[in-house]
Amino acid sequence: MWTPIGSLPTMSKQPSTAARPAELAERPNELPHCGLPLPGNIKSEVGRCQQNGEHVPSCLSRKLNASLGVSVTDQGYTETVAATFEDKCCYCQGLLETDRAAVEHLDGMNRFRVGLHIPGNVIVACKRCNGEKRRDDQLRDLVLAESGWESFLSHDSTRCVPTCNTCAYWRTQLPDAGQRSENLRLARQRIIEFRRSYARPLAWSREAQPVLQETLETMYRECQEFATVRIRESVDELFNRVNGHACRSPQM
Repeated sequence: MWTPIGSLPTMSKQPSTAARPAELAERPNELPHCGLPLPGNIKSEVGRCQQNGEHVPSCLSRKLNASLGVSVTDQGYTETVAATFEDKCCYCQGLLETDRAAVEHLDGMNRFRVGLHIPGNVIVACKRCNGEKRRDDQLRDLVLAESGWESFLSHDSTRCVPTCNTCAYWRTQLPDAGQRSENLRLARQRIIEFRRSYARPLAWSREAQPVLQETLETMYRECQEFATVRIRESVDELFNRVNGHACRSPQM
């Protein structure tokens, strides 16, 4: 039986007093310990993370996990993931091997999907599916579904152009069209059922997405502008240096 590896080396070894999935589902409208403001105040919390020089999604993930009293490294969470997906990839259902598994964020931690490292969003996939899903995760606008992971599982070769790379990937994994459609449907359903147990943290994450997306877009744009200015300055400096050297060189 496969056990989590890599970024989660101690997942199955940590005892936990954290709330179990059923308990979190039963109290969807409260944040235990009141350690994190409700989504209405998320902008100020994002500002505090930025002032401290922290990676905003990671900072918010830690704060939300602490507030809920639950973490993706808790034994209870690991057991739930293992019971739901067994020793198989959450997408292709292929058996996981210790050197071919990857920690998977269903909602990717990027400026378009703005997912968090929280219960309900962190599971395990094979490295191939983890890499292939990035094509959907890195699209600003999705057509097949609202989320990157659902979009990835919607490439059944019936709604995309013939040259779609993700559809081609699924055809290599599941050549039979009927089996491919059914397997993708079952994978989507399994993930949906799993995420229902973590309704509160995922709802909080969805509420925070607009502010997070705006913040990350601004940071990305500022970084691009900074890089452009620095590159231009460096080129101008080099040009002036070369030009000045040429002017000082003795004429033959």
